[in-house]
Amino acid sequence: DIIDQLNMWSIYSSDRNGGSDSNGCCICIAPETFEMMLQSQIIEEQDDQDDQDDLQLYKVAYLRNNQIVNKDQQELSHYFELLKMLVQELNDTLVRLPNRSGQLLDCVVAILQEILTPIIFLFKDASYRAEHELRLIVTRSRTREDMERISKTPQTPPKLYVNPYHQIFVEQIILGPKVKQPDVWIPHLQFELTKMWEHWPEIQYGKRVPSVRKSSINYRD
Repeated sequence: DIIDQLNMWSIYSSDRNGGSDSNGCCICIAPETFEMMLQSQIIEEQDDQDDQDDLQLYKVAYLRNNQIVNKDQQELSHYFELLKMLVQELNDTLVRLPNRSGQLLDCVVAILQEILTPIIFLFKDASYRAEHELRLIVTRSRTREDMERISKTPQTPPKLYVNPYHQIFVEQIILGPKVKQPDVWIPHLQFELTKMWEHWPEIQYGKRVPSVRKSSINYRD
């Protein structure tokens, strides 16, 4: 939720291959988009609970020395410490078991991995704290059906992604401080956003006008 700040432009909106700095864009998605996604999923998949994605937005927790440093996540810190204590207690118990404990340990580890894997992406090193990142976690299993729902980008090497197949509403596009020909990009992008927002549910969420602008930062080399 950090918008139009110099450090974000420098880190995330630079063409490292071409050597250009802060020449990308910031895409701001209307928050109501995620509420619509949840409502749509409930209607479409209410008879198939196992096939539902968790389309909630979660704040990332930042860790330093295995402690959560977010000031607004003290409640999470409590549960994080509780989880660490339980895992340690479980580990101590298993170690004291007889010879069969090896197989049992493997079983317990597999169960813990199944439970914890979806949330491991919600923890990052405190070095990234300035991002104020939020994440939407969509997971797929190794079944053939789920594997077919994973797509790849056309680059080399490709990146994997999952398309949740819901309408996204981009509320604002901010061009980087060093984008070339902004006077050409702005009307083109404004035209595309206007077409996208023809599907906006104005009756439910009110009238909204998407916008495109250049960064307000006076960038200096």
